[in-house]
Amino acid sequence: MSSQQAGGCGAFVLALCVSVPAAASAAEQLPYGANTFPGVIKAHDFDQGGEGVAYHDSDSINTHQHYRPGEAVDIGIRGSGTYEVRGVTGEWLEYTVDVPTGGRYEVSVNYSRASGTAQVTIGLDGAAPLPVTLPATGGHGTFHGYKVPTSFEVTPGRHVLRFTFAGGDVYLRQLSSARLPGRAFYLSRAGAGAKDGSSSSPTRAVRSSSRTTPRPRRA
Repeated sequence: MSSQQAGGCGAFVLALCVSVPAAASAAEQLPYGANTFPGVIKAHDFDQGGEGVAYHDSDSINTHQHYRPGEAVDIGIRGSGTYEVRGVTGEWLEYTVDVPTGGRYEVSVNYSRASGTAQVTIGLDGAAPLPVTLPATGGHGTFHGYKVPTSFEVTPGRHVLRFTFAGGDVYLRQLSSARLPGRAFYLSRAGAGAKDGSSSSPTRAVRSSSRTTPRPRRA
């Protein structure tokens, strides 16, 4: 073997070595279907992108193989044909969410938990997640809706929501969201107004309905 070949790449081969990337590019995270606020996010419609990008699962196999068999997330099914993600502590799912109108949103979780409480977290765009305690529903075949007590301030545009199974096994069916009316009020020189999570709506200044009593005429 010549010294040029022994070096690993000849002149021609070196050109090929340079033109071919040393490693594949990172997987791209993409939506799976259309998820919006307000609306319903089906648990099994998590983003595309795979392990460590769109989700984290404790093993590499979709145990039940009912839906999206190429993904590692465990997706079960009920007799009614309804899918559910069966998550355990440390696993998480991400969903790309489009928000046409910003504001304050309440989120509800539809899930089942056999006994005791379970801990989950919900976060947006990498910000500190909100911890949520889910009570037992009486069995993994019994699904309840739980309204998260704290609302989310969400701006218009595209966001990524992460749902994390933080403690205990939970069967997750869906997340639903509803926009809340404004409840914060302000006063300014221009008058009174109401402010929701996204914009303020000034109103006309409010005047007193009582009239000043006219002074009596002098005799």
